[in-house]
Amino acid sequence: MENFELNELENVEINPVQEGDIINGKIIKIEKDLVYLDIGYKMEGKIDLSEFEREPKVNDSLEVLVLKQDEINGNIILSHKQAEFIKVWNNVNELFNTSPYISGKITEEMDNGYKVDIGIPALLPFSHIKRVNNFEEIKEKQLMFKIIDIKDRTKKVILSRRLYLNEINNKKKKEILETIEEGSVLEGIVKNIKNFGIFVDLGGIDAFIPKSELAWSRNVDPDKIVSINEKVKGSVLSFDKNEEKILLSLKKLQSNPWNTIDEKFQEGMIAKGTIVKIINSGVFVELEPGIEGYISKENLTWAKYIKTPFEVVKKNDIVEFKISSIDKLNKKIALDLKHVLPNPWDEITTKYFVGQKLTVKIKHLVKDGTYVEIEENVEGYIDLRDVSWVKNYHSARDAFKRGDTISAVIIDMDSEKQLIKLSPKQLLINPWQIVEEKMNTRTIVTANIIKIIERGAIVKLEDDLKGFIPISHFDTYPVKEPAVYFKKNDKVKCLIIDIDENKKTAICSPKAYKKSIEKKEMEQYIKTQPTETAKLGDLINISK
Repeated sequence: MENFELNELENVEINPVQEGDIINGKIIKIEKDLVYLDIGYKMEGKIDLSEFEREPKVNDSLEVLVLKQDEINGNIILSHKQAEFIKVWNNVNELFNTSPYISGKITEEMDNGYKVDIGIPALLPFSHIKRVNNFEEIKEKQLMFKIIDIKDRTKKVILSRRLYLNEINNKKKKEILETIEEGSVLEGIVKNIKNFGIFVDLGGIDAFIPKSELAWSRNVDPDKIVSINEKVKGSVLSFDKNEEKILLSLKKLQSNPWNTIDEKFQEGMIAKGTIVKIINSGVFVELEPGIEGYISKENLTWAKYIKTPFEVVKKNDIVEFKISSIDKLNKKIALDLKHVLPNPWDEITTKYFVGQKLTVKIKHLVKDGTYVEIEENVEGYIDLRDVSWVKNYHSARDAFKRGDTISAVIIDMDSEKQLIKLSPKQLLINPWQIVEEKMNTRTIVTANIIKIIERGAIVKLEDDLKGFIPISHFDTYPVKEPAVYFKKNDKVKCLIIDIDENKKTAICSPKAYKKSIEKKEMEQYIKTQPTETAKLGDLINISK
C-alpha cells in the first residue's frame, strides 16, 4: 500500500506551468550560451544567455515567461526579456488609464522623433519636446513624460514631454495662485536677465524681480547678482491672480543695512565711498551696499562756480568726504567733499593783490560776464563792462570763448565772498581819457560817417571810438534832411562837445567846429585892422 502511494505521488506534477505564465526562478547553472533555472517543476527551465544585458550569476532570482516545453531535452524554454516587457507593458497600460506620467531615458534620435527607454522602447515625437541643436545635450537624460497613446496590437507607446510640462506647470501655477500672499517666499529658476530686472520661472508661472529689488544697493548690475538657471528665493511684493503677475524681491530676504547705520557711520566722521550717480545738482555716493549719501554741487569743490558736477568727479570715482548729517528716518545722508580739502582762500591774500596782472582761463560764460580759473579751485570773474574801453558787449559769447586764455588785472578782492574781480581793459590805455582831453582843449577831430539816421549820424573816431552827430549840430543853420546833407563814408571835421560814458559814445559837432573857425578868422581879422575899428563883440553882433 505504501509503495503504491509513493509511486502515485511521483507521477503527480507539482506546480504545473502553462505556456504564457510568468513565474519566478533561480539560476542553478550557466553552461555555454544557456542559463538554467529551478522553477519549482520537475523540469528545469532554460534561457538563452543573449537575453541578459549584464552577466547573470548562479542563485540570482528573476521572473521569466514560459514559452514552451522542450520534450526532447526534458526542460522548459523561458524568456526573461519577454517577461520584463509584459510587466512594463501592463504597468504602462495601468498608468495610461490612471496617472499617465512615466520616467524614461532618451536613447536615440530617429527620423520622426526620439527613442525613449521606459523599460520598453517608446516614441517621443519631435512635436512633443523642445528641439535642441545638439542631441548629446539630452541623450541618456532621465526625464518625465506623459503617455498620450498606446497601441496594443503593435505594442507601441507614444510619449509627450511638452504635455507633461504643461500639465505639471498648470498644476503648480494653480497651487501657487491659490496659496500666494504678500510676504510669502517663493523659489524659482532665473530664466532671463535684463538691465531693468530678472524673470524667474516658479514652475508653471513666471515672476519678475525689478532691478531695485535685487539688492539694497542702487548700484546694481543684474548680471553680477544672478546668473541664468540659478535657483533663487524671493519675497512676494505684490501679485495679480487674474493677470497671473507676481512681483518678487530678493533684498527683502536680506538684512536692511539702514537698521545698523548708527553702528557704522556718525555725523562729522570722515569716510570713503564710490560715486554711483551724477545729476546736475550733485552726486550720490555709496558708502556701502544699500547705504548712499548725497553731495550737493556747492559742497563738491571750493571753486565758486561749476556748471556741472562732471567737471569735478566721474562715476565710479572713490572719494573721501565728511558726513554732515544722517536722517535715519528718511534714509538720507548729507555729505561734504570740499571741507576735507584744503581751502585755497585761506592763503589767497598772500598770493594775489589788486593791480596784479594774471593770465587766466575762460571757464564758464554767464549772462553778464565769465568766470575764469586763476588756479585749481580758485576762480575770478570778469564783467562784460570790464572787457573793453571801446566796445559794448551785449553777450558773453561775443567777448569770450570757453577754454581760451586771457590776460587781465585784478581790480577787486573779497575773501569773505571768495570773489576776485578782473579786468582785461585795465591793461590798455583808456582812449576816453584822450577823448576827454580833446574835448577840454577843443581839439579838432575827424569823424567818419558810418550810418545816417533820422536823429543824426553815427560816426567812428580814432581808435575805433564811437561818435554821434546830432542833426542840430550838422551845421550852423538848420538841416532838415540828414541823408541829403551827409553821405556814408564822408569825413567830417568836428569838435567833441560831450561824452556819454554809459553808451561809450562821443558827441561830435561840425557846427561847433565851424563856429570855432569863424571865431578864429574874426579874431585874426581884427588883429589886422586899425585900433579905431569896432570891437570884436560888436562885429560878432553885427554878423548875427
